[in-house]
Amino acid sequence: MNFFVDTSALVKLFQEEAGSGIVEEIANDQNNELWILDLSRIEFYSCIFRRYRQQEISSNELDIVIKAFDEQISSFNLELLGTCHFI
Repeated sequence: MNFFVDTSALVKLFQEEAGSGIVEEIANDQNNELWILDLSRIEFYSCIFRRYRQQEISSNELDIVIKAFDEQISSFNLELLGTCHFI
């Protein structure tokens, strides 16, 4: 099954929070394909760095999350954001 993963769900895969278990279950199912917009990469970094600035996560946690995300981003199907998305 195809799943579009928005940024809030994407963050749940890399930071434990309410709903993380459900998203992980979907992501770990080999029958599922996960799709993200290319914009999600920027939004993900923005969210994680905001958590760091607000001292919700440490610099060590920030490094771990960013490294894990960078290593796993290629496992997602990427939908490019084009002008048709803005009409």
